[in-house]
Amino acid sequence: MLRLARVEVLDAMRMLTEVPDLDSGALVVLRAMDLVIGQGITTDLASFRATQIEKARILAPIVSTRIGTNLGFAIGAGGSVRG
Repeated sequence: MLRLARVEVLDAMRMLTEVPDLDSGALVVLRAMDLVIGQGITTDLASFRATQIEKARILAPIVSTRIGTNLGFAIGAGGSVRG
């Protein structure tokens, strides 16, 4: 499961880096998640693995709040509708 979680984190990082200067806050947290998940994968200690899983679980909702923080858009800039 940790390997699958890491694949998902790396995929999210890849997607977010396709646009320069977008979601830099989310990328920082995703890099931290990748680090703790990687440590959980490589350890032989179950207690350390559990700690790293908990750290990743704490970071996950933080990523969600930071996605789109550098994104700007205009609604209704496409034209007018006549009635």
